[in-house]
Amino acid sequence: MNREDWKKVNIQYVYPAIELWQKGKLSEAETIFLKGLEATHNDGYVALNYGQLLEEMKRLNEASKMYEIAWNTLSQIKNKQKAKEGLARVALKLKMFHPANEYPQGKENTQEENSRVLCEEG
Repeated sequence: MNREDWKKVNIQYVYPAIELWQKGKLSEAETIFLKGLEATHNDGYVALNYGQLLEEMKRLNEASKMYEIAWNTLSQIKNKQKAKEGLARVALKLKMFHPANEYPQGKENTQEENSRVLCEEG
């Protein structure tokens, strides 16, 4: 995606969703993020911001999925780092909610394995 396309995505989806989120209109913000993900075929920056909203809403498994999309698709190091930090935070929170050895299963890895990968990359 070129710079102009990125600006359009931010103006059309990210900024309005964040504005609604800041006003406490979480459902409306979520709707815009979902439309943005659909329109952009899972743009990493949309996913990153949506992940932050989901994390705030305590929807940790969904937040983790968005952070994974962001991590896998973003190219800017600064934003990729934010995705990595989000994954680590969510993994820690999920671990706190589940007794030892009872981690929710991801598509390919357990949450414990995802956390270990994050630690090894950092």
